[in-house]
Amino acid sequence: MKKGLSKKEQKNYDISRGIIEKAGEAYDDGKLDEAIKLYEEAFEYYATTGDILEYAMMKMESGEKDKALDLINEVIGMNEEDFRGFYFRGSFYENQDNDEEALKDYLKAYELIKDMELSKEYAIIPFKIGRIYDDLSDKEKDKKEYLELAKKYYNIAIKIDIDHYYANLNLGSIYEKENKLDEALELLLRANSVDKEEKMSAYNLGVVYSKLKDYKKAEKYYLEEVSKKEFYPFAYYNLAIIYKDIYNDYIKAKEYYITGLKYLKNDSSLWYNLGCTYVLLGDFKNATDCFYCSINLNPAIFDYMEDDKEISTYIINKEYQELKNKLKRD
Repeated sequence: MKKGLSKKEQKNYDISRGIIEKAGEAYDDGKLDEAIKLYEEAFEYYATTGDILEYAMMKMESGEKDKALDLINEVIGMNEEDFRGFYFRGSFYENQDNDEEALKDYLKAYELIKDMELSKEYAIIPFKIGRIYDDLSDKEKDKKEYLELAKKYYNIAIKIDIDHYYANLNLGSIYEKENKLDEALELLLRANSVDKEEKMSAYNLGVVYSKLKDYKKAEKYYLEEVSKKEFYPFAYYNLAIIYKDIYNDYIKAKEYYITGLKYLKNDSSLWYNLGCTYVLLGDFKNATDCFYCSINLNPAIFDYMEDDKEISTYIINKEYQELKNKLKRD
């Protein structure tokens, strides 16, 4: 029973719930138009604020963006103390890649709930605020200020839900870049234990352990990353670096570079490093082909080749002159 309803209203509410449940099933099955129609049918009996907001997001997804925004604004107008309207409007703007407006609404939503006792599902709000500040730190001149705000809100999200995968992952990534490796390790290990199949956490653990010079653990986590159904392919690049620079196993390094190029064929650094590996193997012909691909992708690479001590034997070989001739012909 829903409090405060008459018997007739309760009956209509129950009918509406049944139809909304069917709408949810239709949506989960990818039947967006059917789900929208079912919501509209349900509204003939009863509509909660949450129903209207969910319906608005479906209208946005169907392409009726103006209608969706009108509905969300109507909900906000009815009760400006209800965080849900601001959260959904933030989601609407985020979907439209308007992070500036999304941030305003997410911050407003958080202000309305921050003094409440919050269950885990509320962690999404400070997480989204942190994510936007994190992105802004890459784009705007006030990098340090935005990064500190990102850290603040990721920490709030983790306080609400210690197992929030992306809050742990993103905050751990920030600490890794700041070389706060103990803090990064704690967060990334937690993220990786929360969801073994999500990409990036094992990769980032590999990066941290590499910085700690624990190459066996770094290798372990890079291999774990590439074993996932969806993975971050630069793990192959970093595996190859370990085998080339640490283990001096050039055959294995070559294999990892070649595998990485299946996913990153336009990465000039990968081509260049594979070329360096071929030089170390004494295969100057294949090295030339790799350097040629690398320079075509990034001409600036040619400018520092002669200063790269790793390929000094190649530079004095006739193959290097042939590479230069080939580049001139192009």
